[in-house]
Amino acid sequence: MIIRFTPDTLGDKKATLRVEGEGVKDYGTADLSGRGTPPLLPPLQLGTPPIVQPSMTPKSHDFGSTIVGTLGSSKEFVFKAGTGPGNPSVQEIALFPNSAHYNIISDTCTGKTLGKGQTCKLAVRFEPGSLGLKPTSLLVASDQGQVSSSLAGKGVARPKGTLTPG
Repeated sequence: MIIRFTPDTLGDKKATLRVEGEGVKDYGTADLSGRGTPPLLPPLQLGTPPIVQPSMTPKSHDFGSTIVGTLGSSKEFVFKAGTGPGNPSVQEIALFPNSAHYNIISDTCTGKTLGKGQTCKLAVRFEPGSLGLKPTSLLVASDQGQVSSSLAGKGVARPKGTLTPG
């Protein structure tokens, strides 16, 4: 008899083995125990570079204060494909939460298939529609996973005594 321990989860495990036979009620029992541990990573082969996950730069950007109802500054973000298997396709780009206060003004990423380590660019502009802090995240989802950059901006009131063009 061979007994193999292959746990599905981490941690201590216990069981009782009961051996029975035809015409015999009970040959015996044995208490079994073991511990589920994380799998070992396979060793790197010499000359094989490690897999690099996709990334986006910058990781964060503060647009500062912008008068409500006006176009604020814009910022370019660069998405870089990882070096995993296959060529990733950028499936979706989103701003969440507070998406109404930001606008993606250029996008060379959506629907594009990139080679390993290749890049594409996005530009986002802060356009506050109300007063206050407006934090959000720029999310890029690809076949290799999702990456994000944290964005912040503050909608402020128009200073009193200023003229509105028009």
